Amino acid sequence: MASSIGGNNFFSTHGTTPELAGLTMTDVTRPGVAGKAWQDTGVSAEPFQLRTFGHFINKGLAASAVEDYAATKGSLVTYADDDGTSWLNMVVLAAKPVRPIFRVLNSSDAGIDYFVLEAVWTLEHYWVA
Repeated sequence: MASSIGGNNFFSTHGTTPELAGLTMTDVTRPGVAGKAWQDTGVSAEPFQLRTFGHFINKGLAASAVEDYAATKGSLVTYADDDGTSWLNMVVLAAKPVRPIFRVLNSSDAGIDYFVLEAVWTLEHYWVA
């Protein structure tokens, strides 16, 4: 299954499972005081990185994708992994190509070559109440 970040689709993504921000209940009971006390405590998410592989039918489309990736910086996106699991409210901290666009020669009957753009994305979950 294909993966995606925002409106950008990829042949595959590799990286860690996102850690989510949110609220957790914390026991704040004081010793020597009768009863129990709880409060909501915010939990911050840690940034994580994904390596993506985008396939394009020509080099021009792959080159324009570099600009598209950079334009997503600071925006909230949905990340869907290769298994079809989706995470909402991911902030794009960075999206950068890690090597030049390269051509893959196709040896199938169709004989269509394609271009691959490999990039590293840094995302962080943003909790929305």
